[in-house]
Amino acid sequence: MHSIAFVVPTKDRPDDLRKMLQSLAVQTRLPDQLIIVDGSDPPIKQVTDSFPQLNIDYVRVFPPSLAAQRNAGMRQLRPEITLAGYLDDDVVVEP
Repeated sequence: MHSIAFVVPTKDRPDDLRKMLQSLAVQTRLPDQLIIVDGSDPPIKQVTDSFPQLNIDYVRVFPPSLAAQRNAGMRQLRPEITLAGYLDDDVVVEP
């Protein structure tokens, strides 16, 4: 079975990020690693801290850029991860 990770770049959208995390938290298979790459001002780490069940790694990239945030997230992948992808911070994942 694969180990799955998602990188989620975000900037100044705490409400959208919270909805996305809520939708992930109710899935039957949770990601093995979720990397939130925050370019917000002010930082929105308190949103990620509300979801301890999601195994979130929080990374701050400032000043933000989508490419820099994606690259920073991929550098955080754990060695055991075999599949990695990106999610937008405003996605709501269906069960």
